[in-house]
Amino acid sequence: MEAYKIKIIETAVVVVVFIITKLVTKGIIKKVGIRFNYQSGRIKITNKIVDVLLLVIVTVLLMLIWGVEQSELLLFLSSVLTILGVAFFAQWSIISNITSTLIIFFNHPSNS
Repeated sequence: MEAYKIKIIETAVVVVVFIITKLVTKGIIKKVGIRFNYQSGRIKITNKIVDVLLLVIVTVLLMLIWGVEQSELLLFLSSVLTILGVAFFAQWSIISNITSTLIIFFNHPSNS
């Protein structure tokens, strides 16, 4: 029973850190967007991309906390990445557009 208490505490810590990180990154993205006069659509898309990345990281951490074997986790992740790779093979521009959106958002000169 003691092991579950530790896992519950670790899970709570990960969730709290996730929420705080999500709020901080939203604030940073909003400040950058306002500073460089970006459209609200660009800010929303960037927030969604960052949210998905944070969610993936938290999911992996929670799987490790709750005892998913690393070999099983790696097998699952490699399977998912393989499927995504095949799915995006014909649509490779989608991945480059997501990456370039993040780069342009933070490095694009202001409109003023």
